[in-house]
Amino acid sequence: MRLSKFLNTNKFLNTQLLNVSSLSPTMKPKSQAVSEPEFFTYQGDGTVLTAITPEQGGRIRFKGSDWPAQLSPQMLNMAAEKILAGMKVQVVGREGITLLVSSV
Repeated sequence: MRLSKFLNTNKFLNTQLLNVSSLSPTMKPKSQAVSEPEFFTYQGDGTVLTAITPEQGGRIRFKGSDWPAQLSPQMLNMAAEKILAGMKVQVVGREGITLLVSSV
């Protein structure tokens, strides 16, 4: 194989590899995968299914599904409050799949 043909072939392959890699979804490096509270647009009211305390999360029903939940950082700073089953809560964000809530 002639050198110029080889270089042209490699240039084509490199271009194709770059194009394919740009189509793949981006993943955060593990060092950045640590969850931080994320405030999002799916806010609304939920109903507590199992009690939520500052020390331990519980479960809520939100938009027709059951979710793990814990008190939002603002609620943790305000008071050591327990939210009992049956009470209404406001969903203010999420951390991973855990919803962050505050009392209504």
